[in-house]
Amino acid sequence: MFNQERSYIEAWKKEREYIASLYQSRQTDKASACMEKHITGFIKSLYLLNDMEYREDKSTNEDVERFQYKPMNMKDRLTFIKQSKQHYHAYIQLDELFEALEKQFAKVKIIKKKDQSSAD
Repeated sequence: MFNQERSYIEAWKKEREYIASLYQSRQTDKASACMEKHITGFIKSLYLLNDMEYREDKSTNEDVERFQYKPMNMKDRLTFIKQSKQHYHAYIQLDELFEALEKQFAKVKIIKKKDQSSAD
């Protein structure tokens, strides 16, 4: 679970500067396409983090309400990002969500390790 989830975070880290440069050079169509890919990666990571199966046909908004682990104000922020991909501020929000996701990932890893050691 953690390796696949981690791959979405690493993919974002590798491309985030490139995406920022697309916004700076006003190539919003290219930036929006990249953002779409990473929005999907972020959502898939959330499902993995919460031990839920991601399916394209699922309503993410309904599932987000049930997630135990998620960044603060995630639903509103994600809605904004999806609607405003062509704006640099959406990039900033997605970058912050990935940063928060990475912290959640570390937290869950520690919790699971602790639970596993107390079960032994």
